[in-house]
Amino acid sequence: MIPAIRPRAATVQGLDGVQAGRLRAALAWAHQCASRTGTFPATLLADRLQVPVDEAATLLNNLTLLGVAERYRAPSDAWVYACGPLLAAAPAADPAARPQEEILPRELWAAIIIAQAETGLASGEAIAELLDTSRRVDRVDVTLRLAVLAVRGLLLLGPDRGAAHRQWQATARGTYRSRDLLARALTDHEVWTVLGADPLDVDVDLLTAARRLGVAGERLEGWVDRRTRAGHFTRVGPGLRLTDVGREAINAVREGPGQ
Repeated sequence: MIPAIRPRAATVQGLDGVQAGRLRAALAWAHQCASRTGTFPATLLADRLQVPVDEAATLLNNLTLLGVAERYRAPSDAWVYACGPLLAAAPAADPAARPQEEILPRELWAAIIIAQAETGLASGEAIAELLDTSRRVDRVDVTLRLAVLAVRGLLLLGPDRGAAHRQWQATARGTYRSRDLLARALTDHEVWTVLGADPLDVDVDLLTAARRLGVAGERLEGWVDRRTRAGHFTRVGPGLRLTDVGREAINAVREGPGQ
């Protein structure tokens, strides 16, 4: 039996304020609530997350187009939804996976723009591969983050070649958003977060870090030069290594995430 919908709070956040892990857990919860009927309305998910119903419905429609959810007409003529296997199970913590909280908007947009550079379209897998480090990102979580960007009107799904082959493309708003974001000055938080995604006891790969940050290598090198003079890095032959001070800066970012 689907639970009664609670009155919605006066202040409703948008889906873009919901972390991928919480969104995934809410989808699994909705699936469990619908175990008798097999389907649930968008209002159930919206109520759980306290987000607008139209955003929840748009998200579910996009997930249906991607083949990870299904959509049916209820006798009332309203749309109802069912989660596919990837969304139906509550996500299990995977210590080997790269946390989504570590992937800031700048890095996500840099991956989207690089992945679609050749054809204007990018598969979720191609975007996810650019976000992989020594730890893989969870593909379902990446799918949910991209679907939320579509709800915001920043991405849309390309031509229908079957759910398994649907690709993403940035809208005009998304292109403007990405250009604005990637043109901004690098923040210490962004750079330390990206550098902290790799092992800290090996040479720093500045080319890969610059690609993840969506900037030319020269921009990152200028930042590194300033931090080297401050004692965060040291040159070891042709390589660049973090010092204890640099590792402390990364650990501080990990322990107290923020923009």
